[in-house]
Amino acid sequence: MKTIFYNRNCSGCKQPRILLERNKVKYESIDVRENPMDFKTALPLIKKSTRLIGISGKKITEIDLKKNFPTDEELKKIIIGRSGTLRAPCLSVDRTFVAGYNADIYKKLI
Repeated sequence: MKTIFYNRNCSGCKQPRILLERNKVKYESIDVRENPMDFKTALPLIKKSTRLIGISGKKITEIDLKKNFPTDEELKKIIIGRSGTLRAPCLSVDRTFVAGYNADIYKKLI
């Protein structure tokens, strides 16, 4: 199952949802404003993943979580936004968790 974490007031969060819908991908959507997740709440999402991809602008960080699990501080920099909660958009696909949006990466995963 694919799950997208978005903020309904975020213009950048519309693009991943449009991409999924155009490709007729079934997904669950969670509005992080209505359902905020602090680090402790979001951590299980990462722990069940084997790969983490962090996207910030043009910078893409990919981590094989089976070989190199980051420290809490390193994880917070990737998955937690300025508000102290899970940043948006994020995508969980199978055992991959993506924090941020990059159309090419999303297309490969869906």
